Amino acid sequence: MNETVISIDKLCKKYCRDLKHSMLYGIQDLALEIFGVEKKNQKLRNDEFWALNGISIELKKGDVLGILGANGSGKSTLLKLISGIFYPDSGTVKTQGKVGELIEVGAGFHPMLTGKENIYVKGAILGLTKKEIDSKFDEIVEFSELDEFINTPVKYYSTGMHMRLGFSIIAYSNPDILLIDEVLSVGDVNFRAKCFNKITDLIASSGVVFVSHNMADVARICTSVMVLNRGECKYYDQNVLQGINCYYEESCFDESPSVSGSGKAELKSIDIRSGYNINSMTVQNQLDDLIIEILFNIDNDISRVEIVVTIINLEQQNIIQSNSHFDDIILDNDLEDLRLMVNMGSICLNPGVYGITLSFHREGRGEILAKFSNCLQFRIKGDRLGHAQLQTPAQWKLN
Repeated sequence: MNETVISIDKLCKKYCRDLKHSMLYGIQDLALEIFGVEKKNQKLRNDEFWALNGISIELKKGDVLGILGANGSGKSTLLKLISGIFYPDSGTVKTQGKVGELIEVGAGFHPMLTGKENIYVKGAILGLTKKEIDSKFDEIVEFSELDEFINTPVKYYSTGMHMRLGFSIIAYSNPDILLIDEVLSVGDVNFRAKCFNKITDLIASSGVVFVSHNMADVARICTSVMVLNRGECKYYDQNVLQGINCYYEESCFDESPSVSGSGKAELKSIDIRSGYNINSMTVQNQLDDLIIEILFNIDNDISRVEIVVTIINLEQQNIIQSNSHFDDIILDNDLEDLRLMVNMGSICLNPGVYGITLSFHREGRGEILAKFSNCLQFRIKGDRLGHAQLQTPAQWKLN
């Protein structure tokens, strides 16, 4: 049986929103600790909130736990509690063996020291002897691809170079526990591939906790998933795809719908006629046709209108677009209210949460009458989860 390297039981951590109250509470807690008075950590004081509340985890060597959640859900706090940077208000965190964390880019580096000197400093922090660092030094430098800059002070390093050096040192320190918090996203494509291959090599002898907003990476390497929302655990199990779907059920766009343009078009309603509803959001199966119904009206002085339907992701990036002009569709403004059905077909998007943006134009791709950004959100559910936004079925023939 694999050795347990992380054991967390009913972990709680609270913060204070107000600086003055935070300083006052700190003095009070310190005084209680000096006089041996037990603190009432389960009770929130004014302006306090739970960053984590009642979290329990067990991680063994060979396991990779993905921590998912929106910004502010408690992911980074959890990693810092595991690494010992923070202390819990209640509950326990037990770790077994050497902990290597890649939580913040540049953490643990002295800016005035060279990359070479920082390898020895960081290695010593991770518990390596000088002899061990000497034996691994060439491998660390080779993996980081920083041989030309290894004698340069790290204050001149870019964010990507910091990440390269930090990951390389940790990877070759052979940690029993590896903590990774989104920092791999700053690396270039080729180095990211090297990192994930290295993580795969480390998994057999390490327990890995992996925080990422890239669901394809989570699905690729994680053996279990925990979903956090405002410090509460919403899901914790080995069914990774189900955990990813739970994360998307908890997700929504940061930005509210907005309207721009000349104001000569009015959107009365927009609905998705395919799929089914869960928690007031339409859920679309990955391979089903996406059918959108739009009810709108246009000012009387405009005889014909063109409509653009754009699908956007959580990062506000345009993913798919359908344009009535490109499809040679003529939309005559001959009724007070116009009802339009748009079938975008089987769009095969990655599982996730998406939004719809509608643009109404005067004929000939002219004046923008109105643009309704993120006017409706929907979710794609399925098991085709890759690194590209579209996962299109294809015909395959091996000759």
